[in-house]
Amino acid sequence: MRCCFIAFLACLIGANAAAQCPIQPRQVSFDRVRSSIIIRYYNSTTRAIRDVQFSVTNEDVSQRTVLGEFRANNIVRPRQEQTVVFPNVSGTAFGGNIALEVVRVSFVDRSLWTPDHDKPCKIQSVQP
Repeated sequence: MRCCFIAFLACLIGANAAAQCPIQPRQVSFDRVRSSIIIRYYNSTTRAIRDVQFSVTNEDVSQRTVLGEFRANNIVRPRQEQTVVFPNVSGTAFGGNIALEVVRVSFVDRSLWTPDHDKPCKIQSVQP
């Protein structure tokens, strides 16, 4: 009985750890002329990350507009921060509430992580 209880606790802890976001999105912003989108994130795991897919949206009160889907294809070592710059191909200068959401994380061992639908991995930023 004791072994079953220990196995049950280990499964609960493992499921909780797998549900947490492996990276911490830290910043989403535009450059001064709004020609580029700047994304800053931190690898909070003990595994190296191969690539990260992001979604940047304008979180207006009346509607949600997708500004772009971006993929950072670079190795980010454990406990390291990365800044990536993507062109603003839409050319639209949005202001207000901008959200950065992690869509998918791929590790160097080829394993994948995607967030639960009810627990998104995202931050919001107010742009002037």
